[in-house]
Amino acid sequence: MIFFFVALLISYGGGAVDLSEDAATVLSGPESNGLNRAQFPMGFVFGTATSAYQVEGMALKDGRGPSIWDVFINNTPGLIANNGTADVAVDQYHRYREDINIMKKLNFDAYRFSISWSRIFPDGTGKVNWKGVAYYNRLIDYLLKSGITPYANLYHYDLPETLEEKYLGWLNKQVIEDFADYAEFCFKTFGDRVKNWMTFNEPRVVAALGYDNGLHAPGRCSKPFGNCTAGNSATEPYIAAHNLILSHAAAVQRYRQKFQAEQKGRIGILLDFSWYEPLTRSKADNYAAQRARDFHVGWFIHPIVYGEYPRTMEEIVGKRLPKFTEEEIKMVKGSMDFVGINQYTAYYIYDPHQPKSKDLGYQQDWNVGYAFEKNGVPIGPRANSYWLYQVPWGLYKCLTYIKHHYGNPTVILSENEGLHDSTRINYYKSYIAELKKAVDEGVNVVGYFAWSLLDNFEWRLGYTSRFGIVYVDFHNLKSYGAGAVELSEEASTFSGPENGGLSRAQFPMGFVFGTATSAYQVEGMAHKDGRGPSIWDVFIKNPGIVANNGTGEVSVDQYHRYKEDIDIMKKLNFDAYRFSISWSRIFPEGTGKVNWKGVAYYNRLINYLLKQGITPYANLYHYDLPEALEKKYMGLLNDQVVKDFADYADFCFKTFGDRVKNWMTFNEPRVVAALGYDTGFFAPGRCSKAYGNCTAGNSATEPYIAAHHLILSHAAAVQRYRQKYQQKQKGKIGILLDFVWYEPLTRSKADNYAAQRARDFHVGWFIHPIVYGEYPKTMQEIVGKRLPKFTKDEIKMVKGSMDFVGINQYTAYYIYDPHQPKPKVLGYQQDWNAGFAYKKNRVPIGPRAYSSWLYQVPWGLYKCLTYIKEHYGNPTVILSENGMDDPGNVTMAQGLHDTTRIKFYKNYLTQLKKAVDEGANVVGYFAWSLLDNFEWRLGYTSRFGIVYVDFHTLKRSPKMSAYWFQKLLQRNKH
Repeated sequence: MIFFFVALLISYGGGAVDLSEDAATVLSGPESNGLNRAQFPMGFVFGTATSAYQVEGMALKDGRGPSIWDVFINNTPGLIANNGTADVAVDQYHRYREDINIMKKLNFDAYRFSISWSRIFPDGTGKVNWKGVAYYNRLIDYLLKSGITPYANLYHYDLPETLEEKYLGWLNKQVIEDFADYAEFCFKTFGDRVKNWMTFNEPRVVAALGYDNGLHAPGRCSKPFGNCTAGNSATEPYIAAHNLILSHAAAVQRYRQKFQAEQKGRIGILLDFSWYEPLTRSKADNYAAQRARDFHVGWFIHPIVYGEYPRTMEEIVGKRLPKFTEEEIKMVKGSMDFVGINQYTAYYIYDPHQPKSKDLGYQQDWNVGYAFEKNGVPIGPRANSYWLYQVPWGLYKCLTYIKHHYGNPTVILSENEGLHDSTRINYYKSYIAELKKAVDEGVNVVGYFAWSLLDNFEWRLGYTSRFGIVYVDFHNLKSYGAGAVELSEEASTFSGPENGGLSRAQFPMGFVFGTATSAYQVEGMAHKDGRGPSIWDVFIKNPGIVANNGTGEVSVDQYHRYKEDIDIMKKLNFDAYRFSISWSRIFPEGTGKVNWKGVAYYNRLINYLLKQGITPYANLYHYDLPEALEKKYMGLLNDQVVKDFADYADFCFKTFGDRVKNWMTFNEPRVVAALGYDTGFFAPGRCSKAYGNCTAGNSATEPYIAAHHLILSHAAAVQRYRQKYQQKQKGKIGILLDFVWYEPLTRSKADNYAAQRARDFHVGWFIHPIVYGEYPKTMQEIVGKRLPKFTKDEIKMVKGSMDFVGINQYTAYYIYDPHQPKPKVLGYQQDWNAGFAYKKNRVPIGPRAYSSWLYQVPWGLYKCLTYIKEHYGNPTVILSENGMDDPGNVTMAQGLHDTTRIKFYKNYLTQLKKAVDEGANVVGYFAWSLLDNFEWRLGYTSRFGIVYVDFHTLKRSPKMSAYWFQKLLQRNKH
């Protein structure tokens, strides 16, 4: 959303910031009513706004006295959502430079802030707090230094508590002189630099919510209208409003008499204005809507323009409505150089045809009913705040109304906004389009201020509502530009020669950069559209198996959101997407009847990838055997699976191979065999009792049987492809193997042998047969008769059965010889006879990511690639997975700001490039993963994605690492 303003406000003829394609799309083109700065009058001001109490913090420090809001909050537990306070807020008191720098980057012209009366005069009058003065001097000076024009508001709801205690604040006329004195001090102190002054923000809200229903400080009202201990809703709102108007006029009078001629500034007031539209065309409803407008905006603007309250109010309120003296009329009438309009929403209004209320009050005096829909159609979508409906035409009507009823005064649209970021751009676009329409029709609007710059303390809602165009993490107060300028620009600091900068051009011609996911982790629709269950669907039904009992039922719903995800890949400049096909989505029973809805899904996915210029890399199996085959013949433990997998693969080649030219048979078959059959940690959860919490299995034999059938299934599928499809389709086929680098802990022979055993039992278990037609000698010697043997025909089929090998590489460990006797209970991991270490001489092998197994060891990647080159004939290699995870419970802001992940990728890619430069035949790199997703046993408590996914709404937000890839992968344009 931030990019919307970057794009809107950029000065043509040069701009340092690359525009987001998202915002540019929303912003431009006839289909979206394209907007830009040039379409507004010369000198039109675009700004953003906050208020002191909502952003400053330091509420009771550096000499600031308490305001009525400090007391209102602290005296009433539960008054604010989650008992939030503004004691710290978002700490603009210390972070003002950072915030102003953001404004500058976003091309804003101006900043509307408020001055805290009790920070200048802790007691409302008398002694000055010079520390407070110094703060506002720093703020104003840095704004000007940064080319941002200051717009200073003197009052935003925060009366000094001392004046409330001394004489009941706005209910006493003494406040008029005290406010004027405070205003005069500000004019004298800051007016040499501040040329745009506002006396009050939303005085109607101050009077109505403070004195009619008690929802705001000081919390006064009649008992029928709120939970108040004192007050009179029939009279006090009008008294407070009267004194607010006179305070405004007195301050304007001081400014005009003493400062304006010399300082050459201007002064106005900020009024809230909701548009009230008659529900029907009846006279009664039209009169009701006009009453609402008079009691709302007319209550303040009418006296300032005409010197008296609206006739409607005079007639209804009668003697309860204070009167202006002749001297006061002279002072009030014309007391503004401009009016600020805070406009957010609109409502339908109707006449309720009800008798006059026995209990009098300001809101009761309106005698109107509210409606939020008409003929069953809502007036507009609702935002997070219950009162805020998105009604852009309401803004146009408000501005036109001010023009026609109040002599077309100079107007600043001083607040507008209030949504979550997913709809915020459309909100701004549609409201600004209506603003432009009003300007084009002669309304004298000279500026627009977006509320708010920052997420902040939102009064009674505390920190449960976010109005900011800049996201603030309320725990560490770091601010992020909603995944846009801030993330993109900060990501760029990780490139360049001073950081060992990388670029696409440094890799061989044709080198492929992609990103990856797997079906079960991202698709969702686990039991819908004809998909049959996989072994994982059954496995995770055991309570406690997956963290927080997470499931893949919905996951991140790529089944429906694939276009959005592919569009993200395209914007990030990726060349390819490695996805997996769910066997049980194609064949619900594993064999036999085809589920054509599943076929249609993968056709849509593949076609849209190609349409967007993304090359599909299709993996046939990612841990998810059809449960039907597990029940029928124990799945991978039966050699029937070899034929059934080959038949499934054959169908995929035939159905999708006209478009898919890059095939992978299995992802990490070692993980399938070891975690599925040795420890039972993964589906189908089989093991010897000594090695896991399993009800069946044999860790001594089953891992080797399963692996043998995986290798034969791979080879049979490759054979089908080569015999029936490869020549015509001109594709290639391989397998994806995980490879952890095992480094000897010491230089001893024993530790070197142990490390080699680990490599043989890990990656050698699969690549050795595929390259040489037999298992590694180490395995043959140690496992003996428990290790299945290939027949001569199988050797012919297996040997050479890959056009490339995919290597999934994440981490490295130190390995040592434990010098221990052979265990009584045999198992695959026990056969290694190796010990693991994560430190050497007390120095960790590398920083740990969130997952317990994942240490960041970039040189391990280099050693893996060099090992494959030297031991297996330098085959064609794709680095098919590489990445790191964060905890699942990170806040969105923390998740987006993934600088550790950028360093991870930069360091690993540097090692990859080193291996390539030394002759390793690596032709591609796939980052794991595109999206945060379902992370197997960790469920949703681990995030590997370069795109943050909100697991509640499934909204996607690219992280800083995504923008880092975008810059890395951009192509030079000649």
